[in-house]
Amino acid sequence: MNPIPSLCLALLLGASLSAQAAGDGSRREMLQERMQERIKAMDGNGDGAISHEEYMAHAEQQFQRLDANHDGRITQDEIGKLRQQAQQAQQRQGGQFP
Repeated sequence: MNPIPSLCLALLLGASLSAQAAGDGSRREMLQERMQERIKAMDGNGDGAISHEEYMAHAEQQFQRLDANHDGRITQDEIGKLRQQAQQAQQRQGGQFP
């Protein structure tokens, strides 16, 4: 299994599951909106569907973002640093990070 599309799909599904698990309706709505924004961002030609090419292009962009040292591998350290940055950004905005 190619890890790039799996990673991208995991990010989308994670947002969906977080939205479902959230007890607060407004938080759930916010997370669902974020997921819709991500899907819209993947739809490069705006036809309302994500083609294989669009999906793979987005997955490649995500991989490049996660591979901080650009060695062609994503390590636990890189993921941990990214998560820490996301938590800090959420705290600055007054939100909670799941």
